[in-house]
Amino acid sequence: MSFREEVLWLQARHEDASGKLMDAASPLAKQTLCRYQYYLQVKKEVLDGRLHCAVEQGIRLAGLAVQADFGDFTQFMSQEFLREYVLFPVNWPNGEEVLEEWTQKVAEEHKSHCRMQAAEAELLYIKEVEKLDGFGQESFAAKDNYTNDIFIGVSFIGVFVKHRNGRSIMLHKWKDIGTIAHNKSAITVEITSRDDTIIFHMEDMEMAKYIARLFTARHKFYKQNKICAEPTHSPAPIRRRPTWTHRLSLSRPQSCNFQSMHSQYSEHYQDTQSSQ
Repeated sequence: MSFREEVLWLQARHEDASGKLMDAASPLAKQTLCRYQYYLQVKKEVLDGRLHCAVEQGIRLAGLAVQADFGDFTQFMSQEFLREYVLFPVNWPNGEEVLEEWTQKVAEEHKSHCRMQAAEAELLYIKEVEKLDGFGQESFAAKDNYTNDIFIGVSFIGVFVKHRNGRSIMLHKWKDIGTIAHNKSAITVEITSRDDTIIFHMEDMEMAKYIARLFTARHKFYKQNKICAEPTHSPAPIRRRPTWTHRLSLSRPQSCNFQSMHSQYSEHYQDTQSSQ
């Protein structure tokens, strides 16, 4: 099971803001906790450098993460605390001058999200990450029904087809896909949105069987868990804990998993978080 499946399958009970335990059987509790855990994991993937993003994308993501985890900038005397934490992927340049420039841009991005609720910022972060090139993709060499060499694969969004040079040909979203099957070395994918079936030819029967099972499992997973990527009208409260890494404690490119805030702000932060 991939890391995305692991975090989305978290069905354990979780404390709410009042200290009581939410019932994991509650659809609303599942949705809220599921999305929060998913947000934490994709954020870690970005900061660990496993998901590539341009500078503009990274700054936008950092601004959303700060809003989600710290709340409104108006809670603090200044945004100086942002300089103390790892806001960007570990494989980005780490010169003081460039970090200062980027941090200033994150501060402006953070200000633009004032009054945005944590759950909304988390959802927007997830949606931004899902746009990143290569997010959640696994691809395999195949041939189409005209014997053209292609790559087929799955992502969070659906089944994609690419030329061998990497150029995208087609994306079939999970919501438009019906039955997925295999026959000998061929895989068939039913496209319900246009009453059609597409055929892919693999190297051998075992590969076709494996990929058909993979596609089917991802399709089933999408149908069972798509609620986790959708907003709620009245999200169940959950206890969000600080998860930032202090810059001085991180030797790049060591993997980062956010820790506590700088002591200057920790008491204020804990008070504001407990009131959410």
